[in-house]
Amino acid sequence: MLPKAHIAYGIVFSILLYAIIPEIGFVGMLLILFGSIFIDTDHYILTAIENKTWNLRKSINIFKRARKKRLELPPKERKKYYAAWCFFHGVETIIILFILGKFVHRYFYFIAVGVAFHLVLDLVEQAQNKGRIDKISSVWDYFKFKKLKRL
Repeated sequence: MLPKAHIAYGIVFSILLYAIIPEIGFVGMLLILFGSIFIDTDHYILTAIENKTWNLRKSINIFKRARKKRLELPPKERKKYYAAWCFFHGVETIIILFILGKFVHRYFYFIAVGVAFHLVLDLVEQAQNKGRIDKISSVWDYFKFKKLKRL
């Protein structure tokens, strides 16, 4: 899912949660939004390293071209490729955030909720477009992607 969609859905989700559960507070709402958007920094970091450019606009364009190329493939062909190993996209990140919430500050719980929402959106898109489900476990994906071709 493209960043614009994650931003839009993240805004709606965090505002709805705040409206339903006002006890989370304004800061909690912002942290949920933050978690739902900034998990995608792993896409940027990988693109920047692989393409030797830290220019955000260039990285976004590279990502968009790869996404377009993947979506142009027939569904059966898509299963043979992976776009990138997204190290923040997995249950491990949520677990770490919950541990930080328990031992450091409760604000990490809100970030974990945003990250979980982001991953649900990614899973829905993957089920529709890719025919393969990734991003449940970043460790599992790391080993699985070694057997696939890089797009």
